[in-house]
Amino acid sequence: MTLDAVERWLRWVGEVAAEFGEKWQAYCQRVPAWIPRLRRWDYRVLRQWLKLTSCFLCGNPTEEVWPLVYEAVGGLLHRKECCEMKLRSLHLLLTYQCNFECEHCFVWGSPWQSGTMTLRQVRHILQEARDLGTVESFYFEGGEPFLYYPVLLKSVQEAVHMGFQTGIVSNSYWATEVQDAVEWLKPFAGVIQSLSISSDLYHYSEKLSQQAKNASAAAERLGIPLGVIQIAEPEETSAASAVGTLPPSETAVMYRGRAAGKLVERATLQLWTQFTACPYENLREPGRVHVDPFGYLHICQGISVVTLFDAQLTEICRTYNPDSHPITGSLLAGGPVELVRRYTLAHEQSYADACHLCYQARRALRERFPEILVPDQMYGVVES
Repeated sequence: MTLDAVERWLRWVGEVAAEFGEKWQAYCQRVPAWIPRLRRWDYRVLRQWLKLTSCFLCGNPTEEVWPLVYEAVGGLLHRKECCEMKLRSLHLLLTYQCNFECEHCFVWGSPWQSGTMTLRQVRHILQEARDLGTVESFYFEGGEPFLYYPVLLKSVQEAVHMGFQTGIVSNSYWATEVQDAVEWLKPFAGVIQSLSISSDLYHYSEKLSQQAKNASAAAERLGIPLGVIQIAEPEETSAASAVGTLPPSETAVMYRGRAAGKLVERATLQLWTQFTACPYENLREPGRVHVDPFGYLHICQGISVVTLFDAQLTEICRTYNPDSHPITGSLLAGGPVELVRRYTLAHEQSYADACHLCYQARRALRERFPEILVPDQMYGVVES
């Protein structure tokens, strides 16, 4: 019996098993999902499963077949696990510094934060993205990227020169008057495809600030597409949730970062056991990730895969395995609830949302996974 024949047999086992009722089908579907979560395959358990299926469906294979069976299963599982991250967009946290200190901020942006990209680092990331070949766009964010205007401008220009689409996310502090905003934005006219402005009651005293209005008027004059990002107050429970990149509209607050400490008391809490999935990020096929000034590549803010300054992006994407990652593996298996259960973490009975439970669990796990739950800036640790 050849390896190809064994692989065909394994696939046939799954197909035939589906005909033996819902209970048997559910069992066979659980097993392949369960095996990859083991740090090391337990071949004793795997052997019993294979013997059960073979005896039930195919008779009893000879002992000579078992090595081929194990090799076939290993190959099938490996191909299933290594899904290869297909990145379309990179969001660069140009700096953790911000002139504001908003209560909802994912990254704890503030005037006292540290960590800013150099132009050399940006060029390295641009080159890595070009070598990868799948990245289409770059977004420049913060913190507040306009605080480092020369680096922001040069980075955008070089990204466009390399063929990438570009966008910027800003709080528009610089748009004190329309004409001033025109001068700030003029070098980006015909260069960026998107300008997203944050304006809500966390940033200003009114939802649509005068700065946002000035920036909008200036962008219209210059032909720059502009959208306004607004985050609802905790009491506004009807606000829609956002998945992935925040859209140019009002969305509900997510209780991670500074919000996990500052806004929870205003939220409606829910029983912790209901948070059995991550509702906001596609951890298996993210499409876009954040890169911070230290090179950390974030699947979600504060969950790092590796630092881009120590490994090639092509290799990172090729070997990406979310199921074996200590944090994303748990979240994919059963959301923040599974993260708590797998590592036997203490917890409250109620949380504001899935992000809240996940963020608190990750804070408790930082000493255990110091190279993954990074950097300090994402967890509110400010250098003295």
